[in-house]
Amino acid sequence: MIFRRAAGLLLLCGACVFYKCPVRLLFHIDCPGCGMTRAVLSALRLDFNAAFRYHSLFPVTFVCAGYYIFRDCIYIGRRQERIALTVIAAAFIIRWLIQLFM
Repeated sequence: MIFRRAAGLLLLCGACVFYKCPVRLLFHIDCPGCGMTRAVLSALRLDFNAAFRYHSLFPVTFVCAGYYIFRDCIYIGRRQERIALTVIAAAFIIRWLIQLFM
C-alpha cells in the first residue's frame, strides 16, 4: 500500500511539471499555490534559498507527502486531520492575500 501511494505521488509530481495554472491563465494573477512546483524542485536540489523565494510554504508539501505515504502507520483522528487541513488552507490563503496586495 505504501509503494502504491508513493508511486501515485511521483506520478502526480511528474504531471505538475507540465501543468499550467488555470487561475493565472484566466485572471493573470498568481493562485495560492503558484510557485510551489519550482520551490519543491529547488528544495530537492538543496537550494533552500530559492525554494523560499518561490513559495514560503514549500515545507508543508513534504510534510503532507510524508503523511500521505505513511498514514497507515500514523494514527491521527479524522477531526485532527480536518483541523490540520483547515490550518494549512488558511496559511496558503493568508500568504496569497499578503502577496497579492503587497
